[in-house]
Amino acid sequence: MKKEVKDKPSWLFVDLDGTLIDSIPAIKKVFFEIGNYSGVKLSEKDFSVCDGMSLKEISSYIAKKGNCSQSEIFSKYEKALSNLYRKTKLRKNARSVLINLKKNGWRLAIVTSAKKEYAENSLKFHNVNKLFEFVISGESAPRAKPYPDLFQVAQKKAGDGYFFALDDSVNGVEAARRANCFIIRFNSFLTETHFFSVKSFNELNNRICLAGGDYPFIFSSADKFSFVLGRDNLILLEEKDIKKVDDFWKSEKKSNPKLFDGQTFAVTEELKPFVFSVCMIPYRYIHYQRQTGNFLGFIALGVTGVVRKKNKVFLAKRPEWVTAYRNYFEYVPAGSISQESLDKKKKTISVVKELRKECKEELNFSPKSLSPNFLAIDGNDYVMDVVYEIKLPDGVNPKLGEEHITGDFFSRSYLKDLYHRGEKFIPLVLLCEKIS
Repeated sequence: MKKEVKDKPSWLFVDLDGTLIDSIPAIKKVFFEIGNYSGVKLSEKDFSVCDGMSLKEISSYIAKKGNCSQSEIFSKYEKALSNLYRKTKLRKNARSVLINLKKNGWRLAIVTSAKKEYAENSLKFHNVNKLFEFVISGESAPRAKPYPDLFQVAQKKAGDGYFFALDDSVNGVEAARRANCFIIRFNSFLTETHFFSVKSFNELNNRICLAGGDYPFIFSSADKFSFVLGRDNLILLEEKDIKKVDDFWKSEKKSNPKLFDGQTFAVTEELKPFVFSVCMIPYRYIHYQRQTGNFLGFIALGVTGVVRKKNKVFLAKRPEWVTAYRNYFEYVPAGSISQESLDKKKKTISVVKELRKECKEELNFSPKSLSPNFLAIDGNDYVMDVVYEIKLPDGVNPKLGEEHITGDFFSRSYLKDLYHRGEKFIPLVLLCEKIS
């Protein structure tokens, strides 16, 4: 069994320039001025390449193109940035949102490629320095973003935990991905709602939460979404990680021979608003993440149906023999996405087809009405659940299969009573029913 979730706090690593602070216009101005000083005409593409790098790395980049030495550029750049924070603005509602996140259990840290003195002065100037437990700056590791070093230093300092990263730059997002953080990209120029991106701190406040005070979620209401077969992300894993998974699986099979290493679908990226790329991976990678708490970047894809009758919801209790959440109440039907749901010609996945199959197998009825409700990533279980509301046909009563101990319709008030009497619920139920 996994460790209790309360042993693992949820951390949000926040980038400074361009994310917490609206400083990119001022920084970009300095960047092009330094280029002119060095005798080189820098472009927007050059800035994008350097965005997220340390000052030393940016100076080296410009020196290779221009007429000045790296040390000369570094010195001039450092002087130009020393008081730049006074010309920047804190993102709208950032302070109040961060206070709210801390109040609700999130722990906060800054992870930036900027120099420590600049970062600390910026945080104090904008009166948010006391909200963060520590600052990881460009001097904290040999390599800055897009390398994972800064995030890995932050993870080591934070200790065991669930790690989420909020960053605006391509280099920052890549660094967080390589450090196996859950990534939310900040982009104030978004014109459409995305799942893995936010355009404001208010949107962030409505995108992440700790269900039951412990379980970290990224979630969003959604009535239109799709999943398409994409690249195989196993090729991005390092050999040492593959070996860890294989060795762990061999050990697990010895203690539980019934474990089956079938193929499962995992979400890898958001191609455009609510259009997700998925790949097929062996189940052992998902199992390894769940049992060890070491996130490798794979988010399993699952589907859940919430069956309601008047003001009650159908829940069933999981049996003793399952590998996780033994004797916890959960929504039924629910399950991972099987290969039968893949349209091989279109390379798309039908979660509705899977949900109808699960409903027939687990509750012995065929739903007539399925309404898409929302998407939620459980940071404790590394699963993206596609959640549908299921309208129970007139005269039909669910007949629970052998995969659960007991099941019934419960009112929210009764669920709260059960919760306070010590009954346990999977995180998704805590998120949806707000019973904790």
